[in-house]
Amino acid sequence: MPDDGEVYSEALPVVAEWRRALRALDSPPHTLAWLKATERLLRLEIQLIDDRLLTLSPDGTPWDDVRRDNELQLREHRLRELDRQRLWIEPLHWVGRVVTLGRFGGAEELGRQMQREYEARRAEVLSSSWVRRDDRSRN
Repeated sequence: MPDDGEVYSEALPVVAEWRRALRALDSPPHTLAWLKATERLLRLEIQLIDDRLLTLSPDGTPWDDVRRDNELQLREHRLRELDRQRLWIEPLHWVGRVVTLGRFGGAEELGRQMQREYEARRAEVLSSSWVRRDDRSRN
């Protein structure tokens, strides 16, 4: 069985980047991070299909010229749709950041950030209550 280096040869770096971009789509849909990851993935797919003449998985059989053109048109159409989505998502992202004083839409999801802050505050309160109990028991 041939390895990836033999199969993809010069296209291997682009294929590896495409695989990383595919894994990067873990962001919630219709967020700015998801939009950027999807755009990057589509641009890499266009490069693989058009420049490298590769067939994307899960298809195992090579594409003919008609199928290749259809796949390219589909991805180019999707890129145009993403540009239209960006017109709405990007301003909404920054409005959310301003309204929430930078807590929304950062590198960390708001829910996780709030959970972390809650746990820190809880630990602080619990530790101060233990200090008060120690003071009472000494008196």
